[in-house]
Amino acid sequence: MKEAKKDPQPEVHIRGDLGAKYSPIGRIVLAVQQAGIVKIAFITEPPPRN
Repeated sequence: MKEAKKDPQPEVHIRGDLGAKYSPIGRIVLAVQQAGIVKIAFITEPPPRN
């Protein structure tokens, strides 16, 4: 992947919500790693207050 060859390499940000399933996120992380990108960040937010 041409993005993985850039210097500096781009960072992939993954944001899930409360209903996110783990398996699709795992597949995304695997695909990003297989593409050669090593910077993966998870964006988290506290649950909304009721």
